[in-house]
Amino acid sequence: MKVVPGRVVGHVVQKIEYAYVLIEAEGVGEEADHGDWDSEVSAAHAIAGSVAIAVRAPIEGEVDVRVLRAVPQEELLPLLVFAGRLESPGGGFVICDPLNTFRIEFVSSGTFEVRVDDHQAAEVQVLLG
Repeated sequence: MKVVPGRVVGHVVQKIEYAYVLIEAEGVGEEADHGDWDSEVSAAHAIAGSVAIAVRAPIEGEVDVRVLRAVPQEELLPLLVFAGRLESPGGGFVICDPLNTFRIEFVSSGTFEVRVDDHQAAEVQVLLG
């Protein structure tokens, strides 16, 4: 993970196995079950403490995932797939893939907006509220 001072909280570019990324409250981990989600129908799936975001399959290439603060309107990706709040007692969150090959850890109020470039995203922006 690369951390850049200022508005970029975390950034990773890599192929994502199983074609989704997770935004989770600290301690949720394996308790989050997105098994009833059909990513072909909905680009995001939210349950208590966790949101899954559909991304492109690894065979199609890498996915650019960014956690950002204060993004100018003209730099936002076109599709809003999630806007809401996740509860985390300590305010800690993580963005990772299902295999945990990357982790972006950060502290937040729990209010997020997730924007993507396409339904099976090559780019994901997690905007902190």
